[in-house]
Amino acid sequence: MAITKYRSQLLATSEKVTLHLRQAQKALATLGRNVAERLQQALRAGANDLLASFHNAASLANSKIAKCRTQLLATSEQVTPHLRQAQKALATLGRNVAERLQRALRATANDLLTSSHSAVVLTSGKIAKCRTQLLVTSEHVKLHLGQVQTTLTRLGRRVVDKPQKLREALHTRENDLRKLLASPLDAVVVTDVDHRFVAANRKALDLFGVSEANLRNFTIDAFLPRGQILYFDGNGSPFIGREEKHGECKIRRMDGSLRAAEYSFVANFVPHRHLCRFRNVKTTQVKFNYNIQLETRPNDSNSSQLH
Repeated sequence: MAITKYRSQLLATSEKVTLHLRQAQKALATLGRNVAERLQQALRAGANDLLASFHNAASLANSKIAKCRTQLLATSEQVTPHLRQAQKALATLGRNVAERLQRALRATANDLLTSSHSAVVLTSGKIAKCRTQLLVTSEHVKLHLGQVQTTLTRLGRRVVDKPQKLREALHTRENDLRKLLASPLDAVVVTDVDHRFVAANRKALDLFGVSEANLRNFTIDAFLPRGQILYFDGNGSPFIGREEKHGECKIRRMDGSLRAAEYSFVANFVPHRHLCRFRNVKTTQVKFNYNIQLETRPNDSNSSQLH
């Protein structure tokens, strides 16, 4: 506000000086014209008149110049205080601005220090919290890793022990199968996944009325009347079967006679081989008298293997 006020005063003073200068210029121009006219008149009137006119004109010009000088001095005296006030105002304003800038800088620095301190405190709290969470998480991870390691160790032992156990179970089943095939009490047959005969004991050969060499050319379904086909589960499974099924069936011999028997069946007694035992065999009355065409299959050189 003070600068604006001084600026207005300076503008007003400069306008006054400009006005006086214009007046002085006009006066000098008028004086020049008057001097020229009077010189011409003096030349015409004579040297005396010329000198008098020149003297008068010089006196008038001197008076006007003195008057202009006086006005300029007065104007300069009026302007000088305003200029001094403006200089003082500008100096005061500069000091005030410098002081305010210093205060603002100090306040800003204090605010920055306060904000930085708060941010450091908040960040330290978050870091401590994250560190605590990381420690808890690491404990959980260590616990889970321990559990996983224990599980993997157990699984590794099982993986290592399982083949040995399977070999032992398979060896036991093979021994049981050999004992069953050597048993003279029940008719025992072994088939593959296509129901073809793989092995049979003497009792089974007598039951079907066929020799061991010819038995391998047939399927077990060929010796069962229509509707008496045994449906096996777990065909082709590489695992040893545990479930044993029981039932009754009729067996059609090569000569066309029928035998009634009880059977027990275990799918995959050894892998890919099915065991069937027939017991309590009884002769039934034959109600038909014609030759029965038995289904045959090509002999398989590998069909005699148990596994």
